[in-house]
Amino acid sequence: MKRNIVVTFLVFSLCMCFTGCFTSIRSSKTDYVKRRSESSVSQNVLPDLNNLPPYKKLNYQYRWILRIIFVSETMRLVVTYDEETYQKEKTNINNLKFLKNPVPWESHFDNDEKLYLLPEHEFNINSYNFRVLEADEDNGFNYPKRIGIIATSDMKKSIAYLYSDDFDLDYIGENNAKNAMVKFVKENFKYRW
Repeated sequence: MKRNIVVTFLVFSLCMCFTGCFTSIRSSKTDYVKRRSESSVSQNVLPDLNNLPPYKKLNYQYRWILRIIFVSETMRLVVTYDEETYQKEKTNINNLKFLKNPVPWESHFDNDEKLYLLPEHEFNINSYNFRVLEADEDNGFNYPKRIGIIATSDMKKSIAYLYSDDFDLDYIGENNAKNAMVKFVKENFKYRW
């Protein structure tokens, strides 16, 4: 009996390794503060909770995803405000530097296929308008491995701050694939936008 349990566990573990489907999720404010402080890059997109103005609702999720032998991490913070506070925060966000164009993969030379590190610099999911933060020498973003995204929803009076860190990710879209960023956000940040 014990042997059957051990064999079943080993087979299950091997299947998990080959399919790469293991995810750990955290969602407490304490975890947010800890994770944010551990990554200087994430601090360039994720706000300090102590510096946020009064809010109605806060939704945080950290995801640690194991795919075969590669690990990716995502952090999502969605803050809902009253109308006046939302408009002030949205104005502050509009002063940040966002990408103005998709980012092609410059080292890919196949003429039949054009790969994009980031195929869309702006995109929408339902009422949320997403914009990718511009990489520079100070913030540590490195497309597509480290990405900062901010989304606003006038309808919900919410601002979403997204950070993705995936060392193994080489590109997000092929041939300027439409909705590649929508798919990326839906798969990696798991939220009802």
